[in-house]
Amino acid sequence: DVRSTPVQPGKIRVTTEDELKRFVEIVELGATGIPLTDSTPEELDELASSLVSLLTSAAKASGRPARKDGRPAPWWTEECADAAAAFRAIRRSYPLGFNQDVQIAKRGFHRVVRRAKRRYWRNLIDGFSSSSDVFKAVRWLKSPGAFQPPPLQIDNVVYESQMDKANALRQATLERRTAEDDIANAWTPVFPPRSIPFSPEISLEEAQYATCHTGNTSPGSDNITVKLLEAVWHTIGTHVRRLFERCLTIGHHPKPFREAEVVMITKPGRRDLTEPRAWRPISLLSCLGKGLERLIARRLAWAAVHYSVLHPQQAGALPKRSATDLVTALVHDIEEAFARKKVATIVTMDVQGAFDTVMRNRLILRLREQGWPNHLARWAGSFMGGRSARVRYQDTVTPSSPLQCGLPQGSPVSPILFLLYTEPIYRLGNPQGRFGYADDTAILSIGDTVDETSAMASSSIAEMVRWGAENGVSFDTKKTEVMHFSRSKLRTAPAVRHGDVEKYPEPALRWLGIWLDSRLSFRLHVEKWAAKAKAVAYHLRGLNNTVHGPLPSAVRGAVRACVEPVLLHGSEAWYPGKTRPRWTHPTKDLPSSNQHLVQIMTKAMKQAMKAILPVWKTTPITVLHRESGIPPVDQLLDARRLRFSARLKSLDEAHPLAIRTRPPRQPTYHDLIKRRYQIQAESSFRTRLR
Repeated sequence: DVRSTPVQPGKIRVTTEDELKRFVEIVELGATGIPLTDSTPEELDELASSLVSLLTSAAKASGRPARKDGRPAPWWTEECADAAAAFRAIRRSYPLGFNQDVQIAKRGFHRVVRRAKRRYWRNLIDGFSSSSDVFKAVRWLKSPGAFQPPPLQIDNVVYESQMDKANALRQATLERRTAEDDIANAWTPVFPPRSIPFSPEISLEEAQYATCHTGNTSPGSDNITVKLLEAVWHTIGTHVRRLFERCLTIGHHPKPFREAEVVMITKPGRRDLTEPRAWRPISLLSCLGKGLERLIARRLAWAAVHYSVLHPQQAGALPKRSATDLVTALVHDIEEAFARKKVATIVTMDVQGAFDTVMRNRLILRLREQGWPNHLARWAGSFMGGRSARVRYQDTVTPSSPLQCGLPQGSPVSPILFLLYTEPIYRLGNPQGRFGYADDTAILSIGDTVDETSAMASSSIAEMVRWGAENGVSFDTKKTEVMHFSRSKLRTAPAVRHGDVEKYPEPALRWLGIWLDSRLSFRLHVEKWAAKAKAVAYHLRGLNNTVHGPLPSAVRGAVRACVEPVLLHGSEAWYPGKTRPRWTHPTKDLPSSNQHLVQIMTKAMKQAMKAILPVWKTTPITVLHRESGIPPVDQLLDARRLRFSARLKSLDEAHPLAIRTRPPRQPTYHDLIKRRYQIQAESSFRTRLR
């Protein structure tokens, strides 16, 4: 019963050198008891359990329990304590608090507290000597602070206690679908178009790289971190490699790695926290199990690209394929339509539930249809089957209970499995107009009129909805957005139908972090990201003045790392360089009319330079650039464009940008035939990308 009393798991910390040394010694002594048999799934479960049990017991014996005791305010001093004691003594003498002595003592206490706070924060900021110290101060800008979420409301039922909220969020996010929506048999005969080799052999170096060479990921319920695994790898490395290889050979995912602790965190942005869709369930899994998942995910991503399993314009968990790349390819196609004197319509859709709605048997069948070997399909089925999770909401943890479907958010292999699961979406209709990043999809329709493109878009949506109904995938109508693109002002803006809902075009559309408008001016995009960069610059500027503050070199590093990337976000998609193609004559260039965008960005960069150098308002900008070491914005844009062009040379042939920047293949003619009939070479249309 998930509504029983809350469970408070004990966390163990092993951080000091003595604790870590003791942990290694205990693991070395206990490694002799690790079983050597690994031929059946039951023996693999026992091997994984023994490894997890050994590491957990060693951590408990060498570490210390993590305590969540309240910390005193860092700025609190003995002077504050004396002032508070004096104020309380006078306050007890005059319970009503209307006496003049009480008011004087209160003002004195507040004065002492303000002085102590000012002194503490000033000394802390003055002590910043490196960029890493300033990065901590930058995070103060995004700190949400301590807050109590409002009651949760689902289907007119209000949940107020933490336990009720945790159970309600579990049902709304993790149990939205059941096994009844799945197919009965995943092993029906299939005829895949290819046979993808996927060797189960794993080297010791590959296992170590997948397990230990990763970021500081949060541990699962076993409390074993990547740092602890790295410390004892010389002892358990051979056993872990053997476990990974046998799991992939047999097609089995050990049961200890299928237990998760799901943390409910709020999604970014201003959202209504009374709705379940404002919360994201993140699964904290065993770091040892994530090593196996990460290894398989890397192999899957490489093979999916190398053997053309996924659509070229599908990204999200693939190497050298970013969200900006997809938007750049989309903008290129729209500009080519402009050059051909056509219009375009884009529809963006969102897969509702995404990872949490993936069905086990449907995923196995999809992998077999794509040509993956049976042992990999069996591993994917074992990975999704028999999962259990307990939900942690703030300070409350529910008991563990089984999950019937869904990929765990937080697993390294879940993104690529989801891409393979939804791969048929991008083969529907006109594949050239399909774009997808994880659960965000876009449909581009090009035609002579917006009425024509709207009808094409409605037909494509209906086709996707029918496919989703047959495969247990639904699309959220509330997140569907439409936009028409045209060089001239449109007289009409027809709607696009998503089921029974008519979606009218938006004045601006945000897809994958880049704002688009009907004429591709990108003014709104630059204004939005310049405002974000300016907020960080103002925050850094507030830490510094002519008397106090961190070193200029430290602030400069923070500006280069925290302001520049925000300010230049998505410039690959909208910045054409010093010149741009003329729409009436695509083979000719004219000066790019983006100086007004550069000026908007320059204002934000000016505030960032003033954060490095606290100067007068009338200081010339050239002096700011020279003394701060920050180049002008147009030079930053040109440098980023050069890096982007160099990156294009390293992309594989199936990359959407490589396809669009590749020169058209010229037909071979005999010189006499070419000269007699005056055959002209075909020229491709110029865009910002090409």
